[in-house]
Amino acid sequence: MNVQPYVDLLIANAPSLTQVVVANAGVTKINVSTAVELKNVLDPAMDNRVYNMILPQSPSYPNLVFHLMGSTPTLVDGFHTAQVDTYHLYIRDGSLDNLIAKVSNVRTAIEASTWSIEAQDMMYDFDDEQAVFQANIEITFTVLALAAQTSPAAVVFPVGTNADQSELVNLTRQREHQTFAIMLMSNATNIEPLRREVQGALLGQQVSSAYEPIEYQQGVALDGGGGLALWQEIYSDALYIQQL
Repeated sequence: MNVQPYVDLLIANAPSLTQVVVANAGVTKINVSTAVELKNVLDPAMDNRVYNMILPQSPSYPNLVFHLMGSTPTLVDGFHTAQVDTYHLYIRDGSLDNLIAKVSNVRTAIEASTWSIEAQDMMYDFDDEQAVFQANIEITFTVLALAAQTSPAAVVFPVGTNADQSELVNLTRQREHQTFAIMLMSNATNIEPLRREVQGALLGQQVSSAYEPIEYQQGVALDGGGGLALWQEIYSDALYIQQL
């Protein structure tokens, strides 16, 4: 099933979408380094003392070390739409009051970031070996499984086909229904205006004279993680097929 005509309709009629693409089947390589981007987000909040996994010798305080704990692809019906990287952040300082202030700065930097980063859990501790106070923060960093990281974006993929029984006796001629999905991805908390824009771009449209107008079937919200909103919309159209 070719979904490119539906992609073309969205590109032409839904200008709020920064990119509309055909979904990738299976897990694909992500072209962005979340470790690099995370350091860029956190450096200003930590006076450029942010390190990936390893502290330098005789480090200055306060400082922050982050570790990648795991990467989880987001697959919808077998199509790769996003990836969620989980990190542990370890913030250290000799003063508890200063540590609490730095944690606040880090949280502010995360919330202000244009990336889909979300703090999941946090606890305070004392590092006996270094004799410093420590805050442990777990975060998720969600990136799109697309060539570009701009949003809102839409990924289109086929769901399936089915056909009515033939109404003719001496000739097989059937009405074939084609169903496709649109995965909307946005950092905005309210995705409803985007849904309505997509509906306006598709409802009643015909990809060719052989096809019936596009109809809406259903929609469902999915968990994107990291502040990324995912919403799956299902549409269908139909055409007649017959024996040669």
